[in-house]
Amino acid sequence: MFFLQNIISNKNVCTKIYYFVKTMAGKKKIIFVVNPISGTTRKSGICKLIENNLDKEYYDFSIVETQYSGHASEISRDAKDRGVDVVVAVGGMEL
Repeated sequence: MFFLQNIISNKNVCTKIYYFVKTMAGKKKIIFVVNPISGTTRKSGICKLIENNLDKEYYDFSIVETQYSGHASEISRDAKDRGVDVVVAVGGMEL
């Protein structure tokens, strides 16, 4: 599993993920872990950007919002156990 921390800082996020994962064979599973209260802006725009632009032919993805401190770590461990290929942290959290 690959961890991409804090990659979602601009509108080129889908392009960055595409180039990072494109060399991996087969359809890949990605989980975007969103901390909805981190930083100074709301993350709803980023979630829509992901949903509208990530190529569903190549990626199965889900977007999960953290609910409490340490939740991102739990989500990441669970993703590893389920064979998720990429975990992307959206917001100011540590995995």
